Parts: sequence; structure tokens; C-alpha cells
Amino acid sequence: MSKDRRVEEDGRGWTGTFHDVIDAVNHLSNLDDRFQLDLSRLVILRHSAGGHLALWLASRMNKVHTDDLGKSLVVPIQSVISLVGVERIRELSYRSDTYLYYLRSG
Repeated sequence: MSKDRRVEEDGRGWTGTFHDVIDAVNHLSNLDDRFQLDLSRLVILRHSAGGHLALWLASRMNKVHTDDLGKSLVVPIQSVISLVGVERIRELSYRSDTYLYYLRSG
């Protein structure tokens, strides 16, 4: 899924982008029989802003209940690889509000 999807639509940014990420991973459970997927070995690999979303997804790997997003993972993730993803958003936000603006607004 492209991180730029839905940029001009309602629901973009917070929380829409994060709902999309969870929905995309959960959708794999609908495809596992058709494509013979072994979902017990799922690894998420993303680059740049997608890398940031992969790290965020990793923070949800062990959640057993929904949170303020109202979404939870139904497909277990074994590992996450972030290539050049933003690791410390709070630190970045002190230097520039631009990243947080785009994160929130899509």
C-alpha cells in the first residue's frame, strides 16, 4: 500500500493512514488460503515514511485489545524491518513541525 494513498480524501493522516495499515495487514487473513500464505512467518519491510509506519506497526504487535484507534491486529507479525524510517518522531518534531504536519494530515 502506498503511504500517499487517500491524500485528498477524508480520513487521511491521523487516524486514517494508521487504520489503512492495520487493515492491510489484517486483510492477509482473507488471502492466505488462495495464495497459500504462511502467516506465521509474516515480516513487514518498508522504506522511508513506510518504514516509520512499519515501526509503528511493531509497537502494536503484542496488543491484545483495541486502543483509541479502535483497531487491533488479527494477523501476527513476527518481525519488522524499517529502511530509513523515522525512529524518533519526538526528537524530529523539535527540529521541524513539517514531518508531524504531513503525518497528521496525510
